[in-house]
Amino acid sequence: MSSAQLQGMLIGRIAVYRQEQQQGPVCLVAMHGALRAAADLAAIPSAMPDLDVWLVDLPGHGNAPFTPDGGGFDPERLATDVAAAVTRANANRPLILLGESFSGITALRLAGKLCNARHVILLDTPLDTTRMLPAQRVVMNRWETQPAQRAFLAALAQDFFGLDVESKQITPRSYANELIECHTDITMITGMNKEDSPAGVGAFFGEEDRQALLGANHINVIEIPGAGHSLLRVQPHATMAAIAAIVRQVIVAEQNRADQH
Repeated sequence: MSSAQLQGMLIGRIAVYRQEQQQGPVCLVAMHGALRAAADLAAIPSAMPDLDVWLVDLPGHGNAPFTPDGGGFDPERLATDVAAAVTRANANRPLILLGESFSGITALRLAGKLCNARHVILLDTPLDTTRMLPAQRVVMNRWETQPAQRAFLAALAQDFFGLDVESKQITPRSYANELIECHTDITMITGMNKEDSPAGVGAFFGEEDRQALLGANHINVIEIPGAGHSLLRVQPHATMAAIAAIVRQVIVAEQNRADQH
């Protein structure tokens, strides 16, 4: 199943795709990583056809347009845009928010804007920009041969990767603080044992932050050996099993909540 096979709508800077006519007890909103698209998350609705899954194309990715004056890729602005799209599309049921790689911090900010957010799933932490810089520059140099992509890449570099504006770079410490201060339950699903990507929680965060994250009551960490940074591509079955278990957990919690009222 691809995003083209889902019912889609463009809301502001965001493209949203959903499984038509699904009205389960919870809704899962999934956001892709940098330089990827909603179609890369299509395994989620395919594996859970009875769940209401919304896949999101962020600006400049997939079918979502990018305009230089549209607000860039600041996580707070992205969270505001996605919150408006979700609200307008009437996702008023309990929400599970999934962020892949750089969308993780956007999912955290989104949880703070939506009172019906119940759980945040992070598909690996963002790559350490100092470790990924050579590979990122290769991608940028290739894309910069296409004039239409230059403004998009400049905004992505400035607002998230921190290649141009150091003050805007998301650091391991700032990200760890946001995770710890989040009032929503969080599951971090991380890959391990890949030389070219983070090896679990410890590769991006320093030891002090790592221990703080592992000790937080609202944060659960699931490590999938051999998955690296691209969990759904490298270890799809194990990753989907972990996501499905979280969905079941949230559904049971919502049913218990309803019974108590």
